[in-house]
Amino acid sequence: MRLFTTTFSVGIVCATCALAMAASPRTTATKSDQLVDRALQLKLPGDSAQRRELLNEAIKADPENERARWQLGQVKQDGKWTDYKSVPKETATDEAIREYRTIRSRFAVTRNGQLELANWCRKHKLPERERAHLTTALALSNNPDDPVLRARLNFTQVDGVWTNKADLAAQKETQLAEQKQIKNWRVRIQSLARKLDARRKSIRDDAIAELGQLKDPKYIPVLESTLLNSGLERERLLVELLNGMKSHKAADALARVAVFSNWDVVRKEAATELHKRPIETFAPELIRSLRTPIDSRMSLFVGSGGVHLLRSHVSETQHQRQVVLAQSSTFLRPAILGSTRSNNAPRRRVNRRVVQGLNTNQRARNQLNRATAKAVVETELKGYAAKRDAEQNNEMIDKWNERICTVLREGTGVEQPDDARQWWTWWNKYNQMEEEEKETETRRYYDRQTTDVITDRNPYDRQCECLVAGTPVWTDRGYVAVEKVQIGDLVLSQNPATGELGYRPALRTTIREEEPIMQVTTAAGTIRATGGHTFWVTGRGWSKLRLVKPGESFHSVDGSVEILSLKPAGEAKTYNLVVADDHTYFVGQARILSHDVTFAEPVDTVVPGLQPNWNARN
Repeated sequence: MRLFTTTFSVGIVCATCALAMAASPRTTATKSDQLVDRALQLKLPGDSAQRRELLNEAIKADPENERARWQLGQVKQDGKWTDYKSVPKETATDEAIREYRTIRSRFAVTRNGQLELANWCRKHKLPERERAHLTTALALSNNPDDPVLRARLNFTQVDGVWTNKADLAAQKETQLAEQKQIKNWRVRIQSLARKLDARRKSIRDDAIAELGQLKDPKYIPVLESTLLNSGLERERLLVELLNGMKSHKAADALARVAVFSNWDVVRKEAATELHKRPIETFAPELIRSLRTPIDSRMSLFVGSGGVHLLRSHVSETQHQRQVVLAQSSTFLRPAILGSTRSNNAPRRRVNRRVVQGLNTNQRARNQLNRATAKAVVETELKGYAAKRDAEQNNEMIDKWNERICTVLREGTGVEQPDDARQWWTWWNKYNQMEEEEKETETRRYYDRQTTDVITDRNPYDRQCECLVAGTPVWTDRGYVAVEKVQIGDLVLSQNPATGELGYRPALRTTIREEEPIMQVTTAAGTIRATGGHTFWVTGRGWSKLRLVKPGESFHSVDGSVEILSLKPAGEAKTYNLVVADDHTYFVGQARILSHDVTFAEPVDTVVPGLQPNWNARN
């Protein structure tokens, strides 16, 4: 039985739509989008007036341009566009919201208490707050599969994993569109790949040159499937092509090549290229793919009507402890003279005179002893076979761990042994994350009947980077100190990829004991946070506070804010949030874009809402 496998996820980026050339409503929309792009390319704080002018022109060209309205600080409330600053005034006069803020502290912080509060929110038509308290109730529930809460949160199980139905529908729609487009890309790329085998050098060179023009990350899956494991020269070409792409998805692909290629020279070249990339673009998948060897144990006992073999297999991944418990039982049911029981009769119909397993006939006892001894031998053989399977699995785990750790050493420049736990510890320290107790997934197998039981689940197990008390967070109540934000408060949030601006519920609040703090001074004031807290730096995306530089700018809801200085600032308790959907919120008097307590996944946009032009020259 194959108990554990290691996988890398392969992402696919949607293709961008072609621009229409003829005069039409689409032409107007395109002009509007072009104005938005021009506005977002103005990265300096001094460009704010010109930026706003371009965005207003974009709205004049297309009043329904969401990108322009989001960048101007507008959110959609009840189907109407409104300035984000006006929302606190509107909610202050809403009777249901006012009552909610008054009564929510009266409900117990238990599964039933939070469900009751969610029901109150539903009755008063406060869906985002209802979602927040349903999520809290689920986190507090003893049953992670809680059917009432899962149904209310619109979840369904897919391959044993709970998935939001709306997200699932969107994923399927995207996948269908991508699969259709991938067919066209595959034909083109495979045609070029065949030319790589041409006798004439000019044909080969032309094919390589044309492949080199494919800078968009949407081509990566087809390039991988076509060129990986197809020969040394093709794999080296794949590394060269990926190295020419700026997307973080190219870094992920280089990491896969560095692990899965059958050629030492290719793995080395791919890992060397990773050293030129930001660690955050390739290390997360590698770290997640490590696992500890399987700790396999076995015990055999005779009794309870037969011979029983109990096996346990324990292994760990970055955030999970996986336990497989298997029981194999051979029941011995001797035929007893005088029994009125038929082979198919249920146990309760056995004549009460007969006690199964008890027989005064010596011959019958000897037969039973021989059968027991045979069952013991057969069961021991099963156990040894299972142990050999675990050893073979461990050989495979050790092999892949060695490859992954080699890539991590080359890519990060950090010297660590081929030990999963040591790399996880390094990653936590690098991100200033606390090491929390891992969730345990237990799978029980009995006579080929499988039941999955999940315990100790923690949906937000990555607690890291935080802000000091008093740091203002912009909410639907206006500025609220981070330590005073409560579950159910709506905070202003922005999607890093699309730029969508909206109010999202706080699902959880966190607090950490005193730790080293840094103070960043901007043109609009100061912010104190841990060095690992993640902010959006205009022009390069998510960055830990300790890595920002004076002269750079933070992205804010109103534009850019220049960074003036950065210095240590003692120690303090720190606070953070978990925010629904986009996991972002705005902090400080300048309302700077900040990531919540979860890990900030890499994105390619350098300004929220501005997609890169992959074909532009460096």
